[in-house]
Amino acid sequence: MTSAAMYVCRFGTVAQKLTSAGVVAGVLASQRRWLRLGGFTVLLSGLTIGALVLGLGPVGVVLGPLTVGLGFVAGVIPFIYGAVFSREQIRDVSETTV
Repeated sequence: MTSAAMYVCRFGTVAQKLTSAGVVAGVLASQRRWLRLGGFTVLLSGLTIGALVLGLGPVGVVLGPLTVGLGFVAGVIPFIYGAVFSREQIRDVSETTV
């Protein structure tokens, strides 16, 4: 496999993980757990950039932040989904306990 094809495979996998993490971020935001949301964001961003630097070397230093940025942009819709889903769950729980 060529190095360009390997990057595309890695880029796709990393971007998918960042996008799916948008759901978790949406749930944390709707529950107003700001410290956990900040820690989750920093940890995930650091792990992503670190993995790309280890996998691609100096090119990963440039492409890592780009991948994180694209993941955040792509994670907007899952973020909204997570926030809405969490609010519905909170509403259902409060209705059953009253």
